Amino acid sequence: MGQRLNIEIHSGDNVLANAYYHWSGYTRSSIELAKRIVADHDKVQEENQTLRAIRLLELTGARLTNVEIEHAKSVGLDNQFEPADSRNAGLIAISEKGMAETQLWEEARVTIDLADNTVTFDALWSYSKEEYVDNYSQEEYEKLGEWSHDQDPTEPMSFEALDAFSQYIDDTIDGGSYTLKFTKDDEPSVVGFIE
Repeated sequence: MGQRLNIEIHSGDNVLANAYYHWSGYTRSSIELAKRIVADHDKVQEENQTLRAIRLLELTGARLTNVEIEHAKSVGLDNQFEPADSRNAGLIAISEKGMAETQLWEEARVTIDLADNTVTFDALWSYSKEEYVDNYSQEEYEKLGEWSHDQDPTEPMSFEALDAFSQYIDDTIDGGSYTLKFTKDDEPSVVGFIE
């Protein structure tokens, strides 16, 4: 069984499209896929927002399934689409049913909101300090590296903040740790990486 990821493209509260990735719900692989979309989001200009969302997800290697290609045609998207060949590379959904199925299977989610250029990164474990100390120890908590940026890693972050967050995670993992502490609403909190 993979670690199943759902990347969703939103415009505000409206979900435009999502993609299911069977093996990419790990922290670093999720960030890498999100960075591909964010890096070129301004180069993908389509008048139709659903088509733009599809093209953005295609930057990751994901493709529409045959069922979703037929749905796209039924809603007036007569564009050429290369059909999906692998759940590992990503299966794009734009129908209500298809997107709901992806949400049902997800174990991690990255939400990219085109209305305000933010990424909400939910490919982490989140704990209160008390939960962490109860499961490990106060001594282990004290050893954790600290995310000192103003950005709460569990809340939407700007496209610009994604690179710094990605680099911090890489450095933390390369240093042998899969957990960091931060302060949220004046309360000490902990996030763990899914790796």
